[in-house]
Amino acid sequence: MFIGNLFTQVPQVYPGDRLDLSTWFLTRRDNALSSETFGGALGVGLGINTGTRYPLGLGLEGGYKFNYQGEVLVPGYYLDALGIWKLGSWESFGMSVLAGPNWLGQDWIPGIKVATELDLLAGRRSYLFFRAGTTWRFQDGFSFSWEMGIRQNTPLVSPVPEASPKLMVSPGLFSPDGDGIAEEMVFHTSVTRPDMIVSWSLDIQDPSGRPVMGRQELGSPPEILRWNGMNNGEPLVDSAAEYQVLFQVTDVLERATWDTATVQTDVLIILEGDKHRIRVPYIEFAPYSQEFSSSDIKTIQGNQNVLDRLANFFKKYPDYKFRILGHGNIVDWKNPLRAAAENLKTIKPLSLKRAETVRTALVARGIDLSRMEVEGRGGDEPLVAFGDIQNNWRNRRVEFILVKTSGAVGVPKEVP
Repeated sequence: MFIGNLFTQVPQVYPGDRLDLSTWFLTRRDNALSSETFGGALGVGLGINTGTRYPLGLGLEGGYKFNYQGEVLVPGYYLDALGIWKLGSWESFGMSVLAGPNWLGQDWIPGIKVATELDLLAGRRSYLFFRAGTTWRFQDGFSFSWEMGIRQNTPLVSPVPEASPKLMVSPGLFSPDGDGIAEEMVFHTSVTRPDMIVSWSLDIQDPSGRPVMGRQELGSPPEILRWNGMNNGEPLVDSAAEYQVLFQVTDVLERATWDTATVQTDVLIILEGDKHRIRVPYIEFAPYSQEFSSSDIKTIQGNQNVLDRLANFFKKYPDYKFRILGHGNIVDWKNPLRAAAENLKTIKPLSLKRAETVRTALVARGIDLSRMEVEGRGGDEPLVAFGDIQNNWRNRRVEFILVKTSGAVGVPKEVP
């Protein structure tokens, strides 16, 4: 008879799938319900289990069978072919249900047997088992049996496949600005074998490579993760920017694999009092210069993409004018007098020239000069403290204030 508990939590020789090949020896006593017939059996068996993923298995058992009919000994043979369903397994014991056809005697009389089984761990992969069952035979009805034996398991392993993580993001443009459109970024994740994953992480970096959001957990990753791009009511993302997302998993063999995706933010319109503000910190300038940064191809292309998207946005709403505000970051902030002098003599003039540079770039992209005004605010309106070394780069930015003209209707809510 096939022994059910091949899933007892003994140390595994390999963390992947496992097929258990089992051999066993048993002794059995039978009692017929409808007659005074009783008997017993000595048998051996061979079974295989599908391993750690599914609680199923198959077994084949046979041996010598004898019955006493009155005082007459009737020898014979038996053969059981059974399937198994594991009810549960614990550290040192397990329980299972077994069922299937069997054949008995010299004439191989067919029948059907159902049994429950208790397995007790006796060694590393050795088990004592006890079973109670009932058999219905076409010839003589029901009989009951009590069995005990010992079994040895031999694991046959298969390799753990690569996790092959996949990451997809939606919507195409992320717009957490409170207008009800594309307010939430959805991350769709998948791996080859979730049950072989021991930990995962999801990390988001801004265009400058600075961390924006990170999440790490044990176990397999959820298929869907959501992010609103906010922190304490303040947006963590900025307009017209690209954020890199890294999805990484570690499997039971401590192999780390990953996939990446890009999150693109829309032109975000933020309502502040009676003003509608567009904040764009990712137009990069050369240090202490009003010229766009030309340090590398990636930065140049990034500036071009931001300016192109802004131009397309403003073309969509020709009835709006807008004010371009340049902002800067004060370096000598510890001394109030020197900070004020730096702001007045250096930061404000520089921020005005940078706003003028952005205006010139937008004119080159087809935006009417008469729709734009420029202003240099310098360090008067910092987003973060000047002493916040990790984040004060956000103070160096360009903002756009939308101005409704007499012909404008409503406030633009979306970008094509």
